[in-house]
Amino acid sequence: MAIASGLSRSALAFRLLSPQVVAPRASKFPGSIQVSAVIFVGRGTTRRNCSFVSMQSSLDTPPLIDVDCNLMHIDLQRFRIDSLVNDKSLATPLDILLQDAVQEQNIVGILSPSSTIEEAKASAHVLQQVPLDTLVIRSTVGVHPYHINDDNLRDKSLEQHMEIAKDLLRSKPVLFTAVGECGLDASEGFPPVASQIPWFQAQIEIAEELQLPLFVHERLAFDATMDLLQDVNVPIIIHCFTGSSGELQAYIKRGYSVSISGFIFKEEAAGICECLRDGVVPLDKLMIETDAPYMGFAGCRDRFVAKNDAFVQTLNSKKRKRLLNSTYPNVPSSLPAIFMKVLEEMNTGRTQRGCASLSGYEMALHLNRNANGFFKFGLDM
Repeated sequence: MAIASGLSRSALAFRLLSPQVVAPRASKFPGSIQVSAVIFVGRGTTRRNCSFVSMQSSLDTPPLIDVDCNLMHIDLQRFRIDSLVNDKSLATPLDILLQDAVQEQNIVGILSPSSTIEEAKASAHVLQQVPLDTLVIRSTVGVHPYHINDDNLRDKSLEQHMEIAKDLLRSKPVLFTAVGECGLDASEGFPPVASQIPWFQAQIEIAEELQLPLFVHERLAFDATMDLLQDVNVPIIIHCFTGSSGELQAYIKRGYSVSISGFIFKEEAAGICECLRDGVVPLDKLMIETDAPYMGFAGCRDRFVAKNDAFVQTLNSKKRKRLLNSTYPNVPSSLPAIFMKVLEEMNTGRTQRGCASLSGYEMALHLNRNANGFFKFGLDM
């Protein structure tokens, strides 16, 4: 279930101004759920109802929600057929969502998190004017740990930046449904963790003040993150989890949600796979994401290539090799591959424990309900 294909941009914009009902289609996944969504349309707070049958589709995957796809990232905007021919082609915001390879993957919701306050401001302008009638987009307001030393943050104090963030969150509560992306990252090239802590603390305080979920980024900083989150009483998701099995179990014990990305295909994800097989992660605490354009994996663009095979054959050998073999940028259409890998690992463990396997429909329903409730997509499931 996705954007209506075969329409011009102007036609899509016209359709957005009227309520749309998409007819049900045959499905490989049994059962159906009536889904209705409230979507921003145009400027201000004007909204339209968009209703469609989510679990009836001719597609190979059930409807899915991506809880981290960085739609505002320029490398994602540039990933288009014409950009593969002409590296200098101009990017139009969110063109990638109009590609057939994305439209046909049954993605019904996307969280496009902000990594800076300026990006959140841009999201408020762009994401509300995208001509989509069957895809719901939500966003966040926050400062990613990588960006705390950006030049454009030096003109104001931390407190002043946080007031701007609060104003954004209050002004557009349907679009901005969480605080973040915020957290701690001890990776090489990042500011010192000691410098990141005040920014993380300030955003935790905003989440508690406004009673909004926290969208947390943590890399190689588990202990400090656990300390700072110890007494926080709002919903928390550790997005794109890449840590150890012990860390995952500790987050789950705290009651946090976790999201799994394409990292699950890496050798370093053995502990995550083990936790999925062992039933460590409750179904009501699990979500999935692409983290596009990041967290690519072998084959992450296979659906794009398959959909555009004739075009791919016209590329010179260098461009074709780069398209086929590189893992960056990752793209939204890779979400079903992540879904199937998570489902495979969980069902392997369930079989070993003598439990019934989950169908794709059942698994998707759990994941979608989690994401829908956490980020307030407004889908009636």
